[in-house]
Amino acid sequence: MIRKSGLSAVLIVGSMFTAIGIGLVWGAVYVLSHERGPSTGLMVLLAFGWMSLAMVVSIALALPNGQMSGKTSRRVGVVTVQTNAPLNGQLATTITGPGAEVAGEADITVRSRAPAVSLYLSGAGLTATTIYLYVIGRTTLIGLGTGIMMAYCIANWGKQAEPPRLGEARRRPLGFPAQAGARRRGGTG
Repeated sequence: MIRKSGLSAVLIVGSMFTAIGIGLVWGAVYVLSHERGPSTGLMVLLAFGWMSLAMVVSIALALPNGQMSGKTSRRVGVVTVQTNAPLNGQLATTITGPGAEVAGEADITVRSRAPAVSLYLSGAGLTATTIYLYVIGRTTLIGLGTGIMMAYCIANWGKQAEPPRLGEARRRPLGFPAQAGARRRGGTG
């Protein structure tokens, strides 16, 4: 069941990740076609673009079988924007005027392994591409490390995107111990 507000939040976030991913991959193609030597920037652009597009694909694969909940809010009126970190003793800048503020969030309960598998394959593809670009001399050792590190992050997202097995409790977010309640109730931890 996809509610309208959850779907609009997913569409906004998905289109943002798509635009960013395409822009970064386009930048990587530009660097690849105009630079002749090894480039660290090439792998930074490629890896982050690859990550953004992998996220879009996994979201798209999670939507058909998933259960979504979400909310959006919009406020129109007088908006104030302020810089909070002035440099070298500069005064903070405040701008007030007419504007709009939009916020949204969506949670998708994943019921299929397809998003996880796509993320695993995407991580493997980024690893292979990174090693290939290093072997042919188009990226540096730092670029190689960046690409492999980002591929590991994508694979970790895949692990987090797997649905819980039958009879298995959902994973708790980081920072919440799994056995704390059992110890308080006198159970074995």
